[in-house]
Amino acid sequence: MSIENKIDDLKTKVTDLGDEAKFNAEQAKLDAEKTLNDVKHQAEEAKLNGEKALDDFKKDASAQFAETKSGVEDTVDQLKAGASEKLDEAKLKVNTLKDEAVEKFDELKQGASHLLNKITGNDKA
Repeated sequence: MSIENKIDDLKTKVTDLGDEAKFNAEQAKLDAEKTLNDVKHQAEEAKLNGEKALDDFKKDASAQFAETKSGVEDTVDQLKAGASEKLDEAKLKVNTLKDEAVEKFDELKQGASHLLNKITGNDKA
């Protein structure tokens, strides 16, 4: 084989290798674009999942807050009712004790008046 044939053969091989390198580069570029698109899609999907999870959390927190608030309001209402009942009982007891004290005072006053009248001789009985 002559040198020119060898050079032509080498040129053909270089051209073939260049074409193969171009093909491999294009394939790598397509693979990279596909991977990039997949990553973008996964990021968008993760964002949507995060937004949904946040929205669900907000709804759960709002419902839990409403439930807790309702429970607290119920407890406050029960405490108010209990306190009002106790206050009414205390007022009744105070009035009863006051009436008893007035009655006892009147009895003591009458007994003292009777005793004073007896001592001073103004006893009409």
